[in-house]
Amino acid sequence: MRVVAIKETRFWRQAATEWVQLLQNSVSPHGVMEDLMRALPWRVIAFFRIFESQNRIVPTAGKGYDAIGLEHAEFSLLPANNLAARCFSRRETIHFTPDAPETTFELSEKSQVMMTQLAVERAMAIPLIHGGAVVGVIYIGDDRDADFSDEAVTAVESIAPILASMISKQQLIEIMEHENQALHWMQEMSQVLLFVRNEEELWRQFRDMLIQLGRVAGGVYLVREGQNWRVHDVFGMLGPYANRVGEDTIQWVQARVDDSWKTRRVTWTRPGLRVLPPYVEGESVNGRGLRYYVGDENELLAVMTLYFAEPDTSVDRLLPSLLQTFSLAFQVIRQRRQLEQLSAHDALTGLGNRRALEKYMEAYLHRPVKEPLVLMLCDLDGFKNLNDTKGHHEGDQALRDIAGFLGNFIGDRLVACRLGGDEFILVLEQAKWSQKLLNSLPGWAQKSPLSAYGLTVTVGVVEMPLESENFTEAYRLADTRLYEGKRKGKNCVVGPTGIVALL
Repeated sequence: MRVVAIKETRFWRQAATEWVQLLQNSVSPHGVMEDLMRALPWRVIAFFRIFESQNRIVPTAGKGYDAIGLEHAEFSLLPANNLAARCFSRRETIHFTPDAPETTFELSEKSQVMMTQLAVERAMAIPLIHGGAVVGVIYIGDDRDADFSDEAVTAVESIAPILASMISKQQLIEIMEHENQALHWMQEMSQVLLFVRNEEELWRQFRDMLIQLGRVAGGVYLVREGQNWRVHDVFGMLGPYANRVGEDTIQWVQARVDDSWKTRRVTWTRPGLRVLPPYVEGESVNGRGLRYYVGDENELLAVMTLYFAEPDTSVDRLLPSLLQTFSLAFQVIRQRRQLEQLSAHDALTGLGNRRALEKYMEAYLHRPVKEPLVLMLCDLDGFKNLNDTKGHHEGDQALRDIAGFLGNFIGDRLVACRLGGDEFILVLEQAKWSQKLLNSLPGWAQKSPLSAYGLTVTVGVVEMPLESENFTEAYRLADTRLYEGKRKGKNCVVGPTGIVALL
């Protein structure tokens, strides 16, 4: 018996030496795993990589599983319901033998079925430890007659540190590649930040990058519009459920978002939870998702919901930087738009200013077909006296109330601007100067806040392009008619067909 034991010991020592030499001559971890599977004298073998942050044990190579048509044998780390997971948690070699019932290891139903189908009666899992961390696991299984002696286990354990080092180096290479990719995408996002002028284009650019990143199964992007939320875009991968998912996401945001988003901008789904709503079919078993909140210090402006077919280290490493850059670009575009709005609006009344009017008229004059419009230059009568007798505060309030009255009609073929002081200009789109329009002006003036402040208005009218196709000339003509009305008693409209009193 002692001679047999010595022969077995020599056999396993020689085998361990050959395996070490195989590892030393190997270039890539995947290649050496394929070689080791052929060299290791057991029927069922799997090399697992550990993704602790994603709670997964993922196979990189396997032997024997093809007998049951199983190419992947992926497991969850927690709870430790299989040999590989228990090996990871205990950081030591774990055995499964007929003397150690399955319940000892809390084998999951999936593990039990696999072991039954593969006719595995003995098994062991050896941790691959590097730098104090478990980076992988070797799983070996076979029938009762296979050699699982202490010498066999020691032989496999002798190659574990070398294999762990190789896996760690490979992970480091992948991390460096991901970092280079992240740098490249950061440069692209910087271009987006510099050149994209609106939120829609920003989202399209960012969505394309997410597609390049891979494994994105779908997503809903919501933007706040006042007190409401608008579904801005969907990846198009949710099929007939896209609209419903968007509506449900809006309801979720309205019901659950509070100030916590300010300190926790990214929320990942917990392991084991569905990523998609329950009515969406075909969800990946390993899917996960996130919500990302975009806003300033006072207001939540947008919510991005992304669904991933399965976890991926590249997603985890790249997304935070990409999301932060997207958020910065989003806020820059918002601030730029606000500045443009401020530069084109009167600070006191909120109406468009002269710049806004000139921009509008420039666009109108460049149209291939110029529809008729009526230009009305308005000047308040008695406004100086209101300021002198009741103060500028009262005068400012009068201007705000008049602007508010005009604002009720803006968008209904009316453009209203304050040019300065008590001078306003109104543009009636798709309108011609007619007796009907002229007759409507007195009633319109009577409904305004003018009389409440003891004011009246004098108006000079020009019809474009009939009387002029040039805005400067049209404005000059309207100004001439305005002052003609001032000379003839004020409180009137002077148009192409004459003068009409208002109040």
